[in-house]
Amino acid sequence: MSEDWLPELAERAGPIYRRIVAAISDDLARQRLRPGMRMPTHRQLADRLGINVGTVTRAYARAREMGLLAGEIGRGTFLSAPAPAPAVAAGPEAGAAALAVIDLMINRPPVLEDGAFLRRTLADLAAGRSLAEFLSYPPSNGHERHRLAGTRLAALTGVRAGVDQVVLANGAQQALLAAVSSCTEPGDLLATEALNYAGIRRLADLLRLRIAPVALDGEGMLPDSFEAVCRTGKVAVLVVTPSIHNPTTATLGLERRREIARIAGRHGVPIVENDVYGPLVEGPAPTLFALAETPAWYVCGLSKTVTPGIRVGYAIASSERLGPALAAIHASTWTVAPLMLEIASQWVFEGTVARMIAGHRRAAAERLRLAGEVLAGLPFQSHPQSYHVWLPLPARWPARDFVEACLKGGVAVTPGAIFQTGPGPAPNAVRLSLGGEPDLATLRTGLLRLAQTLAATPAPPEMII
Repeated sequence: MSEDWLPELAERAGPIYRRIVAAISDDLARQRLRPGMRMPTHRQLADRLGINVGTVTRAYARAREMGLLAGEIGRGTFLSAPAPAPAVAAGPEAGAAALAVIDLMINRPPVLEDGAFLRRTLADLAAGRSLAEFLSYPPSNGHERHRLAGTRLAALTGVRAGVDQVVLANGAQQALLAAVSSCTEPGDLLATEALNYAGIRRLADLLRLRIAPVALDGEGMLPDSFEAVCRTGKVAVLVVTPSIHNPTTATLGLERRREIARIAGRHGVPIVENDVYGPLVEGPAPTLFALAETPAWYVCGLSKTVTPGIRVGYAIASSERLGPALAAIHASTWTVAPLMLEIASQWVFEGTVARMIAGHRRAAAERLRLAGEVLAGLPFQSHPQSYHVWLPLPARWPARDFVEACLKGGVAVTPGAIFQTGPGPAPNAVRLSLGGEPDLATLRTGLLRLAQTLAATPAPPEMII
């Protein structure tokens, strides 16, 4: 609950009120806080932190100016959702409406065909099936056709598996949880990229695992760094994103995939391959799952390649020993909602998933071309089929200050620090998500605002008297 929220301030610099604002922004990006949640009262938060109420009042006021909070008389203070911006040109002539916050923070594909594919599927199900089956419990790991759909989705990247190797999950995050929990015990060491999406840290915290960060470069995880981690401690599992890495978009080449698989084999480290973006890649390299010399899991789903609202993920094991992974699903949600399973399966079998992936490839290319035009000359990293890009910042713009300045200018982006999996200096970079806004005109406005902010001179630090 956000009313119990306590900001992490110890590792932040600057005045306390600014540290509170930065914590609100970071926790929104990490989804520890969500739009619509009620925040602690000024007095409650001041008492928890042992600070003056006026400091919290100043922090909340600043957060409201940045569009992070909204107050309702008699009800309290609530977290705001980024407001959709009108499709207008950036600049002084745009007027006050241009300050509506454009979302380049949440990493998701846009909705294609205005959801027409879902309307058709629901109509077909209502006309041709007894709806009663969707109102009862399905088998604990779904019907065979549901697991077969998972193998068909994985086959798009060359994975060969049988239905008895599939664990069904409520999205890829739960599939990762099931796979990792099957390989680990509390206190074990999980190796993963030094930058990774924030869900990995939440997963490690839940399972009480220690994280060993592995260095990466423009191609992804560095084999030498993985080798060094394996030599310094017993690694229980390797979690790696080989294709369109989040946040950097790095994609491992074949030789590096082989080397990582060989190192894991030498040290007896199971591999969990997080390939949620893999089906978007045209002509993909062989998966780590296929190259692995140790037990391996392949994780995929629909959220990043089709649509995030159909919460179905698949964890595919290299053997048929699924017990611990199934136990993790049963202990958390028991099973997947039967209607979700049926929609996902029909889309796979009828070719809707393949058409949607092709549509997302075209849409991603179109949005990347737009980003290339607006951000021409900036050193951002991208992938031809990616909906996000990684933008290193000049030294004069610390990432935290840049994110705050962008919010003030009407665009939300994600600071690089969100993606750190271990200690050390945060990367001075931001991730830009190009799929969240529904139309290209709004996306262009957001990118223009960001470019204008980047070209400006940072405001001097505020003087505290």
